[in-house]
Amino acid sequence: MAPCGRGRCQSLVIAAAFLAQLCHGHAARLYSSQDSVTILEAEGVKGLLGNSSAAWVVEFYSSWCGHCVNYAPTWKALARDVKEWELAIRIGVMDCADEKNFAICAEYGIHFYPTFRYFKALATQFTTGENYKGPNRELETIRQIMVDFLQNHTSTNKPPACPVLSTASSSSVLSLLGKHQKHYTAVIFEKEFSYVGREVILDLMQYENIIVKRVLDTDKKLMEKLGIHSVPSCYLFYPNGSHGLIYMQKPLRSFFSSYLKSLSGVTKRPSSQYNAPVRQKDEAMSLIKPWKYFDRSKVYMADLESGLHYLLRVELASHKILEGPELSTLKDFITVLSKLFPGQQPAVKLLETLQEWLVSLPLDKIPYNAILDLVNNKMRISGMFLTNRVEWVGCQGSQPQYRGYPCSLWTLFHTLTVQAATHPTIIRGTVNIPLCAGCNQHIVDRFILKVLDRHWHSKCLKCGDCQKQLTEKCYSRGDSVYCKEDFFKRFGRKCAACQQGIPPTQVVRRAQDFVYHLQCFACIVCKRQLATGDEFYLMEDSRLVCKGDYEVAKQREAETNAKRPRTTITAKQLETLKNAYNNSPKPARHVREQLSSETGLDMRVVQVWFQNRRAKEKRLKKDAGRQRWGQYFRNIKRSRASSKSDKDSTQDDGVASDAEVSFTDEHSIPDMGHPNVMYRSMNDSSPGLGRQAASNGGFSIDGVLPHSLRSNSPYSVPRSPASLQAIQSHPPLMSGLVYQDTSLGILAQGGGQGMGQALRVLGGNGPSSDLSTDSSGGYPDFPASPASWLDEVEHTQF
Repeated sequence: MAPCGRGRCQSLVIAAAFLAQLCHGHAARLYSSQDSVTILEAEGVKGLLGNSSAAWVVEFYSSWCGHCVNYAPTWKALARDVKEWELAIRIGVMDCADEKNFAICAEYGIHFYPTFRYFKALATQFTTGENYKGPNRELETIRQIMVDFLQNHTSTNKPPACPVLSTASSSSVLSLLGKHQKHYTAVIFEKEFSYVGREVILDLMQYENIIVKRVLDTDKKLMEKLGIHSVPSCYLFYPNGSHGLIYMQKPLRSFFSSYLKSLSGVTKRPSSQYNAPVRQKDEAMSLIKPWKYFDRSKVYMADLESGLHYLLRVELASHKILEGPELSTLKDFITVLSKLFPGQQPAVKLLETLQEWLVSLPLDKIPYNAILDLVNNKMRISGMFLTNRVEWVGCQGSQPQYRGYPCSLWTLFHTLTVQAATHPTIIRGTVNIPLCAGCNQHIVDRFILKVLDRHWHSKCLKCGDCQKQLTEKCYSRGDSVYCKEDFFKRFGRKCAACQQGIPPTQVVRRAQDFVYHLQCFACIVCKRQLATGDEFYLMEDSRLVCKGDYEVAKQREAETNAKRPRTTITAKQLETLKNAYNNSPKPARHVREQLSSETGLDMRVVQVWFQNRRAKEKRLKKDAGRQRWGQYFRNIKRSRASSKSDKDSTQDDGVASDAEVSFTDEHSIPDMGHPNVMYRSMNDSSPGLGRQAASNGGFSIDGVLPHSLRSNSPYSVPRSPASLQAIQSHPPLMSGLVYQDTSLGILAQGGGQGMGQALRVLGGNGPSSDLSTDSSGGYPDFPASPASWLDEVEHTQF
């Protein structure tokens, strides 16, 4: 045989996929008459399943199917386990790989193996049964489904021999107390979704002198009266009227059934025999044909044609209608066979005719019967024939279940591969080899993955985020492919705490519209995971706080607010503090203690008041220097030549300058009271001089409306000491002046006769400051350069 090159094998990829898809099996004997199952045959099976006094569970299998072969021991064990249920429900099998049974399997609509069907009892019409598609095919699961299937029977089609599987009432159980009877009565107490009681009832349905009932654990009064504290439990009523709880080492179905069967007088009834068509042992032995010696180095045409016959007449017949990808795959496979099959001329002509007919037929759906008619040459075309019997030579096995059809199928595939390598021009351009969407290379692997209508190498199909190779399942969004974890991290419902995706199979907790992981559903304070029944508070940012921590935090907040009450400073206390500040803006501790004793205020309140006063006065000094002295030097630059004459004119005429303080609409002195001043914390801010405050941008004086300043004098400070001489004295006004902004420090030195101690005006010839810069109480003249006075002000502002 010639070696197979990589490029020459590309044309057989679709053929390999089709062969793998159709490989279901052939007639090897997985079950025998020695097993507890009933082997069904085509003769009479409809009448047996359609009008039976018992329900049926039938496995339709194929002897060549690997899944069927692996599952056969489980099915046999199930039949042995429920052998005593046969009066109510029976276990059967049918081999669809046997050509004698294939027609009936097709009539029941069997397309995949193994297929499990449930048939109800006393059916008057033909039915294909109820299909079981559950992924769990364990023995216990199938047994429980059989119990549910029996309970779902109606009164019209319920098996006559099936006992009552529903729960018994407490009154019927209590009536047995102290009562003599001819038989035992066993009562199984169990949970609602338990199957122990119903399985024990079915286990003892063929036994005499005993009746089994079941009661749920929801009947607490009955359980308390009988002294039952755990479930499942068995309570037995004896024929002599005595009763008591049966102790079991393990409360399992097998223990209950074995104990009840061993009671004195409990015997099994003679079982009725069913005349089911089963294959006898001698008949099975007669099917074993004598061994044929063959040359292992050769390929026999009998194996190839037998495999082709079984493929077209048996395996393909499981599809009643071929459409979509199935029809497209069949067309490609028949095309490869028609060009590369090295058979006899009648078989090759049949394949060529079938290929031309499939390609020329403009239909999206083709019934299998039409294909079968062409394969059987119903049109009687001369020179076209395919054998209709199976004869294995090189593919014969030591036993019927070995080799056979799978051997012939793969022998056919390798033969086609060699033919493609030997005659490369025959197949060229016939079949399109798909390109991998990942590496953009031709796919010549045995298996092809198809995702998002694109083909992939198995190694190229990877998650777009973690680059993990996808083997079982994949998730797509747009043109990207993801694994399950990354897909739900990106697009799934997100946890309100960690903002990570939540898989749909994961258990979550909800709080209103928010969803959380179980580990994220925890208190943010104590980090304790909240369980069912815990009380918690949901914050605005979707965080959770348990009730205990929330109440502790609220209590702590209340205590904090109680420790910092607002202090009210009276007018007398405020005057004492101002006088002390004029003497020393930063008094020593003994001075603060003296002030505290004089005013009755706390030491902390006195200290904070001085701190606020110094801070705000410093800020006012900086703002006043920036605006007042900038305007001052600009005026000097504009009128340097006539500054002296302007000054003399101002002194002579006595007209108020633009920097003079103008108090308009003054209230009378008796109207000005001395209201209390609220002491605020250090975080509270008060409007400074010249800044917007209250409703009109001024500052309040003892509850009266703030006084307006002249528009061309931002801080109401005169430009020169001489200009202040024209201000009329207002002793009552200044003596009763109380500022709500305690940091206001616009004071004057000297002053007129009518001014109080709170107002002092600078004297001298040059520009002077109206703000204090030290703790001595004096107000020295400004230096020649304003930048040296305002050390924090840049020169560019002047």
